[in-house]
Amino acid sequence: MADRPRSLRQLIAAGAARVRHERGLDEEGAAELLRQHGLTAWQAGTVSQAEAGVRPLAVEELLLLCAAYRVSLVELAGPEPEPVELAATARLPAAAVRAVLADGGEVLRALPPAALDVPATRATPVGIAPPPDALVDAARRFGVHGPAEVGRALAGIGDAERNAARRLGVSPERLVLAAVGRWGRTLTAERDARIEGRRASTEPDRQIMLRGLVTRELLVELEHRLHPSPPDPAAAPIRPTPPPATAPPATLSTATAPTAPTAPAAPAAPAAAASTAPAARAAAARPAAPAALPATAD
Repeated sequence: MADRPRSLRQLIAAGAARVRHERGLDEEGAAELLRQHGLTAWQAGTVSQAEAGVRPLAVEELLLLCAAYRVSLVELAGPEPEPVELAATARLPAAAVRAVLADGGEVLRALPPAALDVPATRATPVGIAPPPDALVDAARRFGVHGPAEVGRALAGIGDAERNAARRLGVSPERLVLAAVGRWGRTLTAERDARIEGRRASTEPDRQIMLRGLVTRELLVELEHRLHPSPPDPAAAPIRPTPPPATAPPATLSTATAPTAPTAPAAPAAPAAAASTAPAARAAAARPAAPAALPATAD
């Protein structure tokens, strides 16, 4: 069975690696050159992913990569003679692909450096007017200081920053400033760096999910920075209620408080009255003597 022809992405990826080696650049040097030509979010890891064919290149990125390396798309595609697969059922001979992309690169190499409106040839970021004072003042909250630093941050706004800004309900400008203030680079650059750092320790069958996992992790960090939660009184730590104050126990003391005067006791009855009480009761119990008849005259 014949080998499956390479896709256009694989062809371009191999050409990018070949041209970089021809220029004597390592991945870090290539990333620096590409940042100077408008790909401000690119890091060494981004270069590695693009050259491996893992990271698809937008047309805009492909054109800026050619501008940075000073090659045409034909030269980037290289002299490979094999057919190129453009879809599952569509292949073109390599010569036909080169004819579609043909320019030869002479016109590009003949352009003076000033003809390229890129950060490498400008004092200010490409296509970015000096940021307004209000935005410069707001950037201080995120730790980004000065118009130049704010301008470089705004130049790094890409599709990833716009998509994340929509999800978090903020403007792309606020999001990129929050990212630069937290990580010192854009969301795209931090994402690519974390993916590259974890790729070796991630199972091959989980690497396809690594990009989404890292992106969600970064969005959580940015949301905390963009929307700091006010302290919730209900979530405040519960302090133990101190026990009620109690009176100190009474202590014996030689000094005693004066007591209220008490009513005097009733005086005892005389002994004589007590002794005559039984005789009086006996006399009352005896029947009374008959009354004496009156005397009559004889």
